[in-house]
Amino acid sequence: MDRGFRRSLSEPTLYIKSQGNDTLIVSLYVDDLIYTGNNEKMIQDFKEDMMKTFEMSDLGLMHFFLGIEINQEKEGIFICQRKYTETLLKKFKMESCKTVTTPLVTGEKYQKEDGSQKVDGSIVRAKYYAAAKRILRYLRGTKDFGIWYKSTNDAKLVGYTDSDWAGSVDDMKSTSGYTFSLGSGIFSWASKKQATVAQSSAEAEYIAAAATSNQAIWLRRILEDIGEKQEEPTTIYCDNKSAIAITKNPVQHSRTKHIDIKYHSLREATTRGEIELKRAFAIAEAYSKVLLTTRNQNIASAEYIYKLECLSEDEGWELLQKIALSTNYSQELPTTEITLLEEYGREIVKQCGCLPLPISVLGGILRQEKTSIEWEKVCRNLDSYLRHGKGLENDKRVEQILDLSYNVLPFNLKPCFLYLACFREDEDIEIKDLYLLWMAEGMISLEDRGRGESLQDVAERYLFELASRCMVQVKINEYSICNRFKSCRLHDLMRDLCLLKGKTAGFVDVVDKQIGRDEASSVCKISRLAIHLDNLDDDHIRNIGKNKNLRSLLFLEKRWKFIERNHMEDVNFGVFKSLKILIFESYKFKDGKLPKGIEHLILLKLLSIKHSNVEELPASICKLPCLQSLNLQVNREMKIPNLMYKLRRLRHLYMPDAIWSWSIIIGGGKLKLDGLNDLETLIGFSSSKFETTHLLKLQKLRVLNGIISDDESLSMIVDHILNHQDQFHDTQLFVRKYCNVNREEDGSTLFRRLVMCHSLSDLRTDCGTDCGVIKLPTYECHMLYRNVTVLTLEKSKMEEDPMEVLEKLPMLRRLRLESDAYVGREMVCRATGFPQLRSLFLSQLSNLVDWRVEKGAQSLYSRALP
Repeated sequence: MDRGFRRSLSEPTLYIKSQGNDTLIVSLYVDDLIYTGNNEKMIQDFKEDMMKTFEMSDLGLMHFFLGIEINQEKEGIFICQRKYTETLLKKFKMESCKTVTTPLVTGEKYQKEDGSQKVDGSIVRAKYYAAAKRILRYLRGTKDFGIWYKSTNDAKLVGYTDSDWAGSVDDMKSTSGYTFSLGSGIFSWASKKQATVAQSSAEAEYIAAAATSNQAIWLRRILEDIGEKQEEPTTIYCDNKSAIAITKNPVQHSRTKHIDIKYHSLREATTRGEIELKRAFAIAEAYSKVLLTTRNQNIASAEYIYKLECLSEDEGWELLQKIALSTNYSQELPTTEITLLEEYGREIVKQCGCLPLPISVLGGILRQEKTSIEWEKVCRNLDSYLRHGKGLENDKRVEQILDLSYNVLPFNLKPCFLYLACFREDEDIEIKDLYLLWMAEGMISLEDRGRGESLQDVAERYLFELASRCMVQVKINEYSICNRFKSCRLHDLMRDLCLLKGKTAGFVDVVDKQIGRDEASSVCKISRLAIHLDNLDDDHIRNIGKNKNLRSLLFLEKRWKFIERNHMEDVNFGVFKSLKILIFESYKFKDGKLPKGIEHLILLKLLSIKHSNVEELPASICKLPCLQSLNLQVNREMKIPNLMYKLRRLRHLYMPDAIWSWSIIIGGGKLKLDGLNDLETLIGFSSSKFETTHLLKLQKLRVLNGIISDDESLSMIVDHILNHQDQFHDTQLFVRKYCNVNREEDGSTLFRRLVMCHSLSDLRTDCGTDCGVIKLPTYECHMLYRNVTVLTLEKSKMEEDPMEVLEKLPMLRRLRLESDAYVGREMVCRATGFPQLRSLFLSQLSNLVDWRVEKGAQSLYSRALP
């Protein structure tokens, strides 16, 4: 204490020393000292002082404590008990036992005298002996599991409580349980039998919540002692509404006098504002609750949000019947008529996307139509009925609700939403393309960027907000942890709203013959024009030059359709002085040449020729002063001038796919990147086509996708990524057969260093004959393969079963083993392996004769196999 420390009043073994914003924390355990802090000098002075005063030694950074393994990294701390578990299994000779997925059999009850046979009359009964063995089997399957505490500034204490009412068969006492999380992981938990018999489930839950409250108060005080004071009440989630009511309503007190007074400390803690007990959502007692519905999830952000799924086809048909048909229609109509009504009705439900709202509106329309002929007309002309059909004069529900959804959008989201009108009906819009459009238009505000965020991160938040408001439908990207979404789309009715609002405001117009829009109306007032080329005559292309004030111009063709357009050469794009975005998607140019005038678009920020037939990129394109995004992803041979380095403002570069196409560099040599200081995304990198040394100079590069064909380039890139882990967010590499990934440098193979890269999400290796046998580095908790979600191994000739390592990868979702990647005869897939696997592909493993899938893993692999 005379050294400036103060003892925690809540934990007598905890001492804290503070100097301004610097803190040193010391904990005593028997004859050990554990210390940490945010000031290196304070730590060093304390260590030297203790070693002078007492006879002790410094054991360095803590790796083990009380059987717990501790792995400390810059990003956080991971704890597990792998070695302790292995020692325990070895003690009972169960190192090779079969694993199970649960520590005890679900629903099994144990009691002191159950009449089961004794294994040894003086020791234990058979039932409990089997239970103890099952626990050890469970431990073997989960020995590599642990808790990851990620570095974060959000140190909010959150608790969860539950009870098992009358769970003890012997004395009918209940069991209390709680857990607390702080930041990213749980750090305090307990399960204990209650001291008294609870007379109701509410009482059992209340007693459990009281114990949880006491623990929460103790944790709050310790956190306050170490400088992490919880300013807001600690939320504890409980699934029993009556237990919550007891803490708040004084009228309940007379009904709870039989509860031991010591448990009412929970009520006092709630009154003081230290604890806030919240209800967890449960489907029980649904008819006794008031439910509020909203299209905006943020309205209910303070409470639990239950997301409703779309109706099934049967449920949608049932809803349509209730609204459109009389209750006894099956008795009034002939069987053939009933069959036709159901056929057309189910088709209408499908076209409505199984959404209750449009089904209900159509039901109101169909109520007046009694015959299958009229139903067929509605089914055939569904869009016109929804927008202009009979019945909507008196019932504007669809229009009003959709209008309201748009009108309440924040101002920064409205243009983002309206831009979606450019795309086709029912089209899955690629997220990366949408983000580039938004950014080029300046719709993504720099002011919305958080610390360390890029504009793409902000764009993802914008899309998430639109999805939360049910304005767009998003498809989750299952094979990436960096990009949350894969694609998005608009419901037909929402797209109609988008087109209407966009055209009315002069924001955007669409030329699409399929929906009866052959011409862009009010062309002089429209800022953005999307032309869907399907079934469109070339005459429409000639007339686009009439509107010289366009900011965005998109030519969109269905992929692989490739109808040659002969009149694009008649258009001089130089007249569009304000143009910022120019898209030619799947466009087939005459003679494979870009049209004239593009080099004069000095304000152009985004140029895309994705999936088009352009054979050569004009050198003049590399002189556009404002170009930020360039998409050259054509699946064919393409000539590219070695002038890319002149695009000083370029942020996103998408090169032709190096697997399917071969770019020819005009002027010879390798493509220079030196000078692209703002480049954030590089897709299609190839070490045989690019200057690898220039890649190492790109200080803002966050996303890298490429093919590596030589050892020197691979070594340079891996070392660069390892030295700049915070810079790279997503790395996808295809290591060709010319690379020897077994080559050792500083005692570590090139492959091991590669999988140490935290940004590596997608890895494909095609090992050559000179590479030898690949040996997978043993999985180490959050050190290797940390974020690998997609892994493809070819010709690696692994002799040991790779599943022993690969099944432990925490984020692996797609695995492909091909062309003698494994040359062994046996392969075992365990029930506890592959926690997130979605797809498994095995091909041309010529020596494999025995593939065993343990019980409990069948559902996983039946889903994973293509």
